[in-house]
Amino acid sequence: MILEYLRNQFHISEVAYNTWLLPIEPIEIKDGCLYIKTPDKLHRMYMERNYIAMIEKAVEDVAGVSEKASVFI
Repeated sequence: MILEYLRNQFHISEVAYNTWLLPIEPIEIKDGCLYIKTPDKLHRMYMERNYIAMIEKAVEDVAGVSEKASVFI
């Protein structure tokens, strides 16, 4: 649900969605932080640079909670 919201709200292209968002996995929410697993270091760096703020906004809008997002391999 969060990924679809991201795609629609931020007008993310199908290629970007399939390349960068589909491979990620939410791992857990702990101490106010959403932990996201990525396939590799390049993916993690790209997500941190380009999508973290959008993911945080989507979690807030969809789930109604304000969580800090952290990305790791």
